[in-house]
Amino acid sequence: MCVVAGLRLSENRDLSTPFRDLDQRVTTPSQMRDGAFARLPRVRHTTKVSQRMRNLCRVSVGVLTVLLGMLLVARSAHAQSADVLATRLAELRAEVEELSEELSQHKTDSRNELQALARQKSDLKVELDREQVRLAKLRESLAGRRTKLEQTSAEGKDLQPVFDAALAGLRRYVSGSLPFRRPERLAELVKIEEQRRSGVLTYPRALGRLWSFAEDELRMTHENAAFQQTIELDGEEQLAEVVRVGMVMLYFQTRDGAVGYTQRTPQGWTYVRADDSGERKQIRDLFDSFKKQIRVGFFRLPNALPQGAK
Repeated sequence: MCVVAGLRLSENRDLSTPFRDLDQRVTTPSQMRDGAFARLPRVRHTTKVSQRMRNLCRVSVGVLTVLLGMLLVARSAHAQSADVLATRLAELRAEVEELSEELSQHKTDSRNELQALARQKSDLKVELDREQVRLAKLRESLAGRRTKLEQTSAEGKDLQPVFDAALAGLRRYVSGSLPFRRPERLAELVKIEEQRRSGVLTYPRALGRLWSFAEDELRMTHENAAFQQTIELDGEEQLAEVVRVGMVMLYFQTRDGAVGYTQRTPQGWTYVRADDSGERKQIRDLFDSFKKQIRVGFFRLPNALPQGAK
C-alpha cells in the first residue's frame, strides 16, 4: 500500500516546476554568471529522484503483477484441490454408506441365524426329553419282561425233557426225509434251539415253535411245488430246478438239459439221471406244466418212490 501511494504522488507531481523557477530567477547573462546556475544541481537531483521513482514504480508494478499472478495460480490450484477433495470425500462417503449397509445386512443375517439355531436347539431339547422318557419306559418294560421270563422259565423247567425229545425227533425226520431244502429246514431247528438256550424263548414258546414247524412239514406232504435248489449230481454240486410231489418224490432239471429224480437207497438219498427217452419226456412235460401253473391233474411220471414202497 505504501508503494502504491508513493507511485500516485510521483505521477501527480509536475516535473517542469524547477525549470520555471530557473527562468524567473535567471534573466540576464550576468546573473547567470553570478551563480544563477548554482541551483542547477538541485534540478538534477530532483530529476534523478523522479527517475528513481519511475523505476521503483515499474518494479512495484512488476512485483504486483507477479504476486497477482501467483495469487491467481494459487487460488486456481486451491480450487482444483478443493474439487478433488470434494470428489474423494463423496466417494469415501458412498463407500462408508455401502459398508454400513453391508454391516447392517450381516448383523440381520447373523441375528436370523442365531434365532434359527436357538429354535433348532429348543426343538432338539424337546425331542431329547421325549426320547429319554421313551427310553426310560422301554427299560422299565424290558426289566418287567425279563422278570416275567425268569419266572416263566423257572416254572417251565419241567417241560425241558419234552422239548428236547420233540427237537430230536423233528431233526431225525428232516435228516431222513426227501432232500428238499434240507439245510434250510435243519437251520430253522437250530435257531429254535439257540433261542431257547439264550432265554429268548421259554419252554412253552419253544414248544409252540416246534409245533408250527411240524405243521409246516405236514403241509408239504399234500402240496406240489416247483423251486430251485442245489443238488449233487455225478459228484458235483449245481443249481437245478426241482418239482416236489408231496414229500415222496422229487424231480430235477439242470441248466444243461439233464433231467432225473431222487432215489432213496440204504446209503441215503441220491440224484439219478433219467436215461430212458420216455422218462425224460415225462419229466420235461411235468416242468412245462408247472411253468404254465398247471399243478393239478393226471401226469405220467417215472417211478421215483423209495425202494420197497408201493
